[in-house]
Amino acid sequence: MPFFGLIPWRSMAVLGVFLLGVWLGYRWHVGVAAKAQIEALAVAEQSRQAIQSMADQRAIGHAQQVRTLNQQLGAAHARISQLSQRDCLDPGTVGLLNAIGTTVPTPPSQSQDSAPAAPSYSGHGLNFSTARDLASQIAVCRTAHAELADQLNAILDIEDAKHSKPSN
Repeated sequence: MPFFGLIPWRSMAVLGVFLLGVWLGYRWHVGVAAKAQIEALAVAEQSRQAIQSMADQRAIGHAQQVRTLNQQLGAAHARISQLSQRDCLDPGTVGLLNAIGTTVPTPPSQSQDSAPAAPSYSGHGLNFSTARDLASQIAVCRTAHAELADQLNAILDIEDAKHSKPSN
């Protein structure tokens, strides 16, 4: 006796329709998931492009800021060149200021545990510092500070944009 002879044809039709429905439902679910993934990728790409555009604008703004600062520094140097050569800082003070931010490496013969000698604040060969020298260094420092602050703010803005949640 054949296998299909035991099962009525009507039951086979119901089973066929059921399996067709399962298969179509699975295909629909896969299609919905794929569509959601495509939409998520599109949103991520738009977000990346917006961040890149903002970063580009910040970079252009930073370049313009650096150009402006360099022009201001050039103008400051022109005015500084007209200052007097009057002594305003003694050699000890000049040496102290020049030693700020410099580190003296420990010689290999000296152990790390032994205390280093007290730093010397000699004038590094300078006898004095003039008002012109002082004004020039201050102008350079302020320009470098403004440039670094602008660059740091640009980096922070870009990172904030990267980590902020997109608004829906």
